[in-house]
Amino acid sequence: MLCYELIGMAKVKKRKSRAEIQRAYRDRLLAKDAVAAREKERQRWRRRRASKKVQGIGDMTERDRRVIRKKWRTQKAEYRRIKRNLESVTPPSSEGNEEEDKPR
Repeated sequence: MLCYELIGMAKVKKRKSRAEIQRAYRDRLLAKDAVAAREKERQRWRRRRASKKVQGIGDMTERDRRVIRKKWRTQKAEYRRIKRNLESVTPPSSEGNEEEDKPR
């Protein structure tokens, strides 16, 4: 009975989402050959723009531009807030460590 309980308590791995799999794949490609990976991504972007799958801000209506820019502003504000909070939590470097790093 004890073995059965241990088996039931085993951890179950959560499957990765498709986005996580793609993100990991792109990270691996970038680690191998950054220049070729960036060029491949640029070509992909150009094909998607040409086929109208994605729109640039210049191709949108005024109303859509306002909505997108508002979204950008809120995301940037959130990013700054998080960054500010991290800086306040992170302790400053001690003065003694800087002297050890300097060459003599």
